[in-house]
Amino acid sequence: MIKRMVIWTLLLIMVSSVSYGAGRYQEIRALLADDIKIFVNEKQVQLTDTDGSILVPISYNGRTYLPVRSVAALVSYDVSWDGIGKTISLDSSDGSSTEEESGYASIAATAYSTGIALQSKDYTALAKLAHPVKGIRFSINGSVVAETDIVLKKAELERSDAGDRTYTWGVEDGSSAPMIKTLNDFMERFQKDFENPVRTGWNVRVTGLGIQNQPQYETAIIEGGETLYGECEFVEYYFEGTSRQEFDWNSYVLIFEKYQDKYYLTGILHNYWLI
Repeated sequence: MIKRMVIWTLLLIMVSSVSYGAGRYQEIRALLADDIKIFVNEKQVQLTDTDGSILVPISYNGRTYLPVRSVAALVSYDVSWDGIGKTISLDSSDGSSTEEESGYASIAATAYSTGIALQSKDYTALAKLAHPVKGIRFSINGSVVAETDIVLKKAELERSDAGDRTYTWGVEDGSSAPMIKTLNDFMERFQKDFENPVRTGWNVRVTGLGIQNQPQYETAIIEGGETLYGECEFVEYYFEGTSRQEFDWNSYVLIFEKYQDKYYLTGILHNYWLI
């Protein structure tokens, strides 16, 4: 009965989450209800985000709302988000699906959190997502170059002055001069709406297809990273440019590796129109 009540609450939240569209967002005032206790099968549980931080219910207009992904995890449901269709999907998988075996659900959650952290320059959140041993490798010209890529470890991202520290990020395409920038300045290239990419590829590259979808050019290769990322999973977010021209696009490949039964971010590859 308890599980049924939780799932019913989950469905109510899902409907509330997708009922609005562009131009219908409304600012509200809600209260954090941190005194509410949540039980699943008579055992008290704590809601947490994908980075491990604690979440609490909110109260609005006499109703209590819970974060859909956290509640779904408690009752063994998978959650996926379609940014283009504004759709949240719940899957009561029995654990035998290929997606679950490959860690699809946890990768999807980590990829989503990564996009938000990059967009908001939230280095504390990025540090929690980073591979505990390898850190995060940044590759800037559409391919991995071990000699010039920058690798930031968790400790570097956790520093209070992380955004102000300067690094040499290699050489930008079309220039012979080293690209020396602070982390804050470098992060300007991630100012994209990661919740609404034009296309998303799961272990499939969708880079550089212009405004036409051309699946015959799809590949699973990460150029230069065949050795470094041989056992990894990846997600690619593809964005058209403001001019909607074939050469005016950006894509971001987020690469994840399993460490102690959990997927962590181990690489970020920025791809765009190269000269």
